[in-house]
This record gives sequence, structure tokens and C-alpha cells, in this order.
Amino acid sequence: MKKYGPDKPLLLLALTGFLLYAAVVFIYNTGAAPAGSDPYETSASISKEQAAEAAVAWLRQRQGADADNGSGAVTVGGSPGTFVSFQSEKELSGYLTKEKLQTLYDKSYASRMPVDYYRVEVAEASPSVRKWVIDIHMTTKAVIGWSRIGGESLAAVSASDAEKAAREAIVRQGYEEAEFKRISPPAAMSGMLLFEREKEPVGDAKLTIGVKLDGISVSSFTQSFRLPAAFTSWLKHQEDTASMWTRISLWGNGLMALIALGYTVLRWRTVDFSRGVLLTAVYAVIYVMNNINMYPAYKAGSTPTSSGQEAILSIVLINFVTLLMAAAVYFSFTAGEALWRREGKSVMPRWRDADFGTRITRSMVQGYLLCLFLLGLQQVLFLVAEKGFGVWSVNDPMSSPRNMLQPALLPLMAWAAGISEETTFRLLGIALFSRLLRFKWLAVLLPSLIWAAGHTAYPIYPVYTRLIEVTVLGLVFGYAFLRYGFLTALFAHTAMDSILMGLSLLTGEGLAASTPALGLLYMALPAAVALAVSWLHKLRFVNGTRQNRRPV
Repeated sequence: MKKYGPDKPLLLLALTGFLLYAAVVFIYNTGAAPAGSDPYETSASISKEQAAEAAVAWLRQRQGADADNGSGAVTVGGSPGTFVSFQSEKELSGYLTKEKLQTLYDKSYASRMPVDYYRVEVAEASPSVRKWVIDIHMTTKAVIGWSRIGGESLAAVSASDAEKAAREAIVRQGYEEAEFKRISPPAAMSGMLLFEREKEPVGDAKLTIGVKLDGISVSSFTQSFRLPAAFTSWLKHQEDTASMWTRISLWGNGLMALIALGYTVLRWRTVDFSRGVLLTAVYAVIYVMNNINMYPAYKAGSTPTSSGQEAILSIVLINFVTLLMAAAVYFSFTAGEALWRREGKSVMPRWRDADFGTRITRSMVQGYLLCLFLLGLQQVLFLVAEKGFGVWSVNDPMSSPRNMLQPALLPLMAWAAGISEETTFRLLGIALFSRLLRFKWLAVLLPSLIWAAGHTAYPIYPVYTRLIEVTVLGLVFGYAFLRYGFLTALFAHTAMDSILMGLSLLTGEGLAASTPALGLLYMALPAAVALAVSWLHKLRFVNGTRQNRRPV
């Protein structure tokens, strides 16, 4: 490692990145509104608590009406238990974005069937065993769909009465009865009747409404779009490709971890087992906290009949995997550092080094400077991908901050990502491939490709563009590692993710409300950590009893 302080090339990169970022933001802000802009997104989204209140109020009103008409429904009493999750029609959103039909959809359907909505699970108060799943509009609080689980009486009803009741439910949702034709066989008893709207198709997609009856009472009302086979086939191919690249990344990551473990065991006399212990612990604690924080996401992904056990089991299993991943990170530290030391290079300063505090501060400054370039570069890659290759993305409820117990904790994952990925793919990965390959640039490229392949599972299409984008970023991180050392690459990665996630708290993007102060705190957290560690080191080694000890 040749230098540890900011130099002119790094300052030039930072300035370049800042100008690129500003230019791309200017292009977006001065252009026309994006095709996917939703007029309802301009209004503040309701909170989960408000969604739950709206669902319970609707259910009480409905059950009061059912009781009046003699249906024998069990009225909600007391305070029924509720669980609220964020949901999104991912395939529909993808079709609208890919075919540039979002504006048409918003005009015709956004008020009655939004792509994003809240799903409220309501358990009726004892002694009832029934449960309701009620979909709530995120801005108007309107009920856009519902389903009753359990307690069916299976009351008989004639086919004509069933269709009449179903059509009345469609009309109550704001549609014209004459616009729909039935596309399912008549139902003489409880069953699902399907209707297709002939008016206002969105491209080649048509609205389909499903109505399930219990007698003449509507126990389920669902809205969906039947998407063209060509799109669903294309999307499946994209997802299969992403799965393939993800498996390649997992196999590559696992193989490197096994090599690191083997090297640590076989060369244990030359390995410093204290290396990476603290950072591995930080990674493990943050990741386990994040898994617990994602309980609503796991619950939202389980069956509506589940009381939460499936989600808890998923968290237990993923935490077990997290501990295995933490072990892989630790051995990547021990083996990677030993491999570089074997070549006579010090890539990680030690606490006992007299200049440790100075070096960590310089690494932090270098990291932020490099982060500016990375942010600008990424924005350019996004712009090129969108304008040149038609790249688009959709919301994923499983990774949405709305499906977290405490969304404000999400930016802490910047540290888990920075620690694990820079350790595995730079500290260890470049060292391993440097011993196998003649050219250093290949030793940087190959682990960057493995790292990028693991990011293709995000709902960004076409998936190959994500592979290219993350690989390019990986090359920059590799450059930073080789030129400035591990800590600079770590701070660059952590600062970049902290800024991107902090911006979501500043703007409220993906959240019910913005929290600007917390967003700024996360952006500055890498700097604060570096300065605090440097201060502690100075306190210990300059003012302490070991001030004259020479670094080993």
C-alpha cells in the first residue's frame, strides 16, 4: 500500500463524482415527470395505525349490516387484534413500467386498485374463530379488497342469486355492472365467481374481479389484472437468470469461505486470530437485529392463516445462517490478512500501532472522498441504464422499510454490508485470485463479478444491467483497496450506503414520514465512528502507560 493520505487523483475523483451526481439530478429534475409517477403519491400516506383503524371500522360497519339483514354474522367486539403489512402488486407494477402504461393506469384505476397498499389482518374477538384480511388504500383509507378466513357456513344459494350478489358487490366498489362479463361457471353454492372488465383495458391487461360468497354474503372480494403471457414469460426468464447468477455468487462465496477456513487451519501458526474479531461481532449483531426488525416482512410473506409462528421460525433459521455467514467473514479476515502479510504488505493497521488513530482518520476522509465519486458514477450508470437499456424496477414488500418494526434502524445495515463485502471480496478475494492469476486487474475483476452476481436478485430489470453496475462499482472498491488499504475501502462502502439509506430518512421515501435529523446522523456516522476510535486510541497510547511502545 503506497499512500494513506488524500492525494490529487482522489480529490479529482471526488470532484468529478460530485459534478456527475449534480448533473444527473439536474437532468431528472428538469425533465418531464417520470412515466410511472402516481398522482396519489403526492399525498401523504396514512400510517399503519390509521390503516388498522380504517379496517376495523369497515368491518364493524359491515357486520352491523350483516346482522341487520339476518345473516347471523358474529359482530366484532372489544378490540380485535390487527396486523398491518405493506403489499405491492409486483408483476402488475413491472408490466406498467416496462410498457410505459403507468399514467394510463393511474387515470383509470389508481383510486380503486392501487399497485401499493396496506394489508390488515383482523382477528375477531373471542369467541369467534374468524379472521379477516382487508386491503386498504394507502392515501384514501378506502377498502379495496377483503377476504374472510374461517367460520364459513357454506349456505346454499341459487346461481342467479349468487351472481346478483356478486355484481352488487362490484357496484359497491364504484364500478358499473354492465362493464363486466362473468368468465367462471355459475356457482350454486359457496365458490369464487370471476368477472372480467371489458372497458378500459391497460395495454393487453384486463381487470379481473373475484367474488366468493357464503350464501349471499360476500366473504371475499379480490381485484387483479390478467397480464399478457408474453410479459409473464419474459419476467420468468429474468427471474430464472437472476436465480442462476445468485447461485453462482453463493457458490463462489462459499468456496472462498472454505478456502479461508482451510488456510486458517493449515497455517494457524502464521495466522493472527485477533484480526477481525470486533468487526465480525459488529456485523453479526447488526445483521441479527435486522433479521428481527424484518418480522413484519416475514409475517407478510407467510399465509394469512398463520398467527406468526412461520415468521418467527423464518427469523430463527435466517439468524442461524447469519451466524454461519459471520464465521465466514471472520475467517476471511484471518486468511486474507495473513495472505497479504505473507507478501510483505500491511493492508490493515493494528490498534497497537502508534499511528493507528491517524491512519483510521485518514482512511475515513479518503473513504468519503471516494464515496462522492462512487455516488456520481452510480447515478450515471443508472441514467445510462434507464435511457439506453430501458431499465426499470418495482417495489419489493420483503425489503421495504414499511415492513419493518423500526424502519429507522435500516441504515445500520450499511455497516454490515461494508464489513462483510469488503472483507470477503477485497481483503480475501483479491488476495486469493492474485495467487492464481498473473494479472492484478483480473484478481480485482473476478471477485467483483462474484459480488455483483449476488445483487441480481433485486427487482431491477433487465437483470444483467445490475450485474454490470455492481461490477463497475466493485472495480472502484478494488482500486481503493489496493491503493489505500482495507479501511479506506470499508469507509467508502459504508459511507456510500449510509448516505443512500440516510436520504430515504430525509425524504421519507418508502416510509410514512421523513426524519431529517436521523438521516443526517446516519450520513455522518462513519465519520463520527472514525473520530471516536481515533480519540480513544490517542487517549490510550499518547496519554496512557504505553505511549512509548513501538508498533509491532
